[in-house]
Amino acid sequence: MNPSTVTKRILLLLCFTCKNNSSAFTASSSLQATTSTRNNPRKSAVESKLFAAKKKKVTQKKEANHDKWQPHFDQLVHYKEQHGHFDELDSSSPLGVWLLDQHNAYINLKMKRKSKMTKKRVAALEQIGAIPEDLWEENRFTQTLKD
Repeated sequence: MNPSTVTKRILLLLCFTCKNNSSAFTASSSLQATTSTRNNPRKSAVESKLFAAKKKKVTQKKEANHDKWQPHFDQLVHYKEQHGHFDELDSSSPLGVWLLDQHNAYINLKMKRKSKMTKKRVAALEQIGAIPEDLWEENRFTQTLKD
């Protein structure tokens, strides 16, 4: 396959991915593009554009997740201001379900599993007392019993 054909295919793939907002660029096609363009600086520029486009997409996704997280956190702060604690928070209410999701995400983060929880979010939740001190210890005990 001649070098200009590879470049055209990569550009077409990039255009397709951007238009359809999908991740059609698989690891195998990425590997093929990388191995065939290693010594060609022009193709390396195309690869860096692909990398930049993917990085931008990931950043936008993280910002969107933050935009969804912050209003719930603000509601939680408001609840704490009204009641002074989280003991009476109904676990079937939307805010209660969200808080349980945050507890699960925190546990996954501690267990080094995939999690949407970040260190900043943990700090914010700990600051208002939304994460019980014994949450991690309780979960470690129940995980041991399941194994």
